[in-house]
Amino acid sequence: QIDVKSSATSAAITGEDIAMLPKGRDFTTIATMAPGVTQEGFAGGLSIDGASGSENRYVIDGVDTTDAFDGTSGQNLITEFVEEVQVKSAGYPAEFGGSVGGVINAVTKSGTNTLHGTAYDFLRNSKLDANNFFANRAGRGKGSFKRNQWGGTVGGPIYIPGLYDGKDKSFFF
Repeated sequence: QIDVKSSATSAAITGEDIAMLPKGRDFTTIATMAPGVTQEGFAGGLSIDGASGSENRYVIDGVDTTDAFDGTSGQNLITEFVEEVQVKSAGYPAEFGGSVGGVINAVTKSGTNTLHGTAYDFLRNSKLDANNFFANRAGRGKGSFKRNQWGGTVGGPIYIPGLYDGKDKSFFF
């Protein structure tokens, strides 16, 4: 749908997209799915339409989390907590001012009227890596690496029996 009242150039990656697409462990890796956004080591992080990583703004639930020292994302937010990532590259409102590049805006998940949750396990292990032909020929092998991160999420209404009925009012996540 075309918004004829706005001149902003932006993209939104929704929760459905986030669940289906490959991603890293931080919300900034989701932003690379938007047009014009690339991960550039020499440009200092995320490059939006050619601007360096230090020229961007990072916002989580309306709070500016840009690192004051180097201009990169100052707060890690794992992808399991993200509901939507918006990437605004041009013509965005003044509330997102202070950036020459773009704005990466993350919206976190919230609770609902029903209790719900997830469990996850993020496994990285060198035994699952492919062999490197050239390293094996030189006798170096592939080395040993193992990381296992597990966790979960839970959300729902805030309800205190006899005191507070949180239905349609207050939620936790």
